[in-house]
Amino acid sequence: MKDTIYLKLFGLGLLLLFSKFSFAQIRYVEVNIEQAGLYDCLTSVEELKQEKISSIKVFPNPGKGIFSIKAKGFETEMSISVSAYNITYVEVLNQDYNFLPSNKIIKIDLSFLPKGMYLIKLSNKKQYATTRLIIL
Repeated sequence: MKDTIYLKLFGLGLLLLFSKFSFAQIRYVEVNIEQAGLYDCLTSVEELKQEKISSIKVFPNPGKGIFSIKAKGFETEMSISVSAYNITYVEVLNQDYNFLPSNKIIKIDLSFLPKGMYLIKLSNKKQYATTRLIIL
């Protein structure tokens, strides 16, 4: 899917920020207008194509902070990024792990985080999976 954003700007010293919130880092554009006038700005955003993996299990869930993640669908040896987000979608963990198909379990330590619900995302360049967990 391709989105196009059209901006009509006028003024002096205008700063413009916009964000996209879909498991991506916040992206922004800064526009500094030094001369008064009417300006057009055109940009496009392309969605990252990733295949969703259907099976990811976290145990124990709920737990006290040490969790095991079992993923099916990541079939080859590869580096997998594990990200954790709090309820306001602030990233609180981002670590890379070497995933082996023979051992489909990744252990993560979230005991440093406050009690609550978190979103966990496993991803590589081609695939991703998400689930929720609760820290007691």
